[in-house]
Amino acid sequence: MGPGCSRTCHACMVSGTMGVEATIGLPESAPPSPVGPPGAPPFISLSLLSFASLPFTASLPMSSCRTLIQPHGRRCWLRKCGVRYAERMASYRFPRIPQFGPFDTPDFLRTFGIDCSIGRFTAIGSRNLDSADRVAVFIPGFTGSKEDFIPFFPALWKALGIHEGVMDDFPDGQGGADRVSGIAGRSTAIVAYSQRGQADSVAPTDRHAYGLDDFVADGCEILERLGARDRPVDLVGHSFGGVVARRVALRRPELLRSLTVFDSGAVPVRRTPLFAAAPTLIRVFGPMLLYYAYRPKLRDEPQGDKLAELFRQNMHATSRHHLASVADFMTRFDDVTDDLRRLHDGGGNDDDDFTGGDATNRRRGLPMNIMYGVDDDVWPTAVYDREAEALGIAPIAFDDAAHIPTYDRPEEFAAALVDFWRRA
Repeated sequence: MGPGCSRTCHACMVSGTMGVEATIGLPESAPPSPVGPPGAPPFISLSLLSFASLPFTASLPMSSCRTLIQPHGRRCWLRKCGVRYAERMASYRFPRIPQFGPFDTPDFLRTFGIDCSIGRFTAIGSRNLDSADRVAVFIPGFTGSKEDFIPFFPALWKALGIHEGVMDDFPDGQGGADRVSGIAGRSTAIVAYSQRGQADSVAPTDRHAYGLDDFVADGCEILERLGARDRPVDLVGHSFGGVVARRVALRRPELLRSLTVFDSGAVPVRRTPLFAAAPTLIRVFGPMLLYYAYRPKLRDEPQGDKLAELFRQNMHATSRHHLASVADFMTRFDDVTDDLRRLHDGGGNDDDDFTGGDATNRRRGLPMNIMYGVDDDVWPTAVYDREAEALGIAPIAFDDAAHIPTYDRPEEFAAALVDFWRRA
């Protein structure tokens, strides 16, 4: 650095159209200090400005920069930085978006957008998304949205903290730097996204844009946007979200570290006369038809119960084409258990159209997990047990829990999920 340069300089690493802003902390009177074991090359500490507006520190070897920091008055610029590193860190930056729904967002979470080819999906995730070694991604079910997981995520965050030995449970407004460092120090991040047409996510106006394959393609693209090529995710799907998650795993197994589905059947739901008529009725009368069907005693007005109010707001915001299409194909999708068994056993998918190209995942097998509430009224619990038996795994059942055990038994569900991830 030349004389007169500022203590903290700004660098912009750009590759094509993707860029990432970083702050480079350098002493005014000394070169960067070595980081790592003796004999390791010197590192530049990059404090990345993440989507959460919190600083997360990453270290980049100076040898990978291939050029020096050059003084420009009071600013210095880091040029020709490692292209792969720049692209990867740029891909982890997401725009902040307004909160949706009645829940207050816990301090360790932030809402953000994920821009994909179809448009912007909305997501909620922990602030350590940029720096975490491991990421878990949750897909919501029919009539749901990413907000379905807000009541559950504090229990999961606590369970992860106990497992990692990092606790940052400060009362609101307290903790200061300790809170920030505690969140940034977590090795596992958690994310949930709303699928196309759900709540405030992108909603195509074409009624034919909501096939099961469309949701699967979205899931694959979102995982890539979250960096799953370099950092495979633990994918979790609830109900309809589990139907999507299974097919994401089959299409792109290299993007996954593990697969969990809960209260999600391997076979279609029973096609009753009401289910058969539902797609037409939803398209004619709109999503609020489901609100009155599921909550017949409630009016269309703000509800004191936040779960009821979330459902009401979801029905006002969710696309009728989304709901009608999902109600239709949930009664007639194919059972992919045999393909999942081959993937779980390490044999991959024998289909010639299989596009998951990671031979390692296929060789060693993808860890899989099935969880459900014993009082589930959407699929018979025997459906879950049969799939688990076919996959050669033991399902995890929760007493006193119905179709959404994350609501009914959050602590027990979180502990079981973290234990599975630990063993996966």
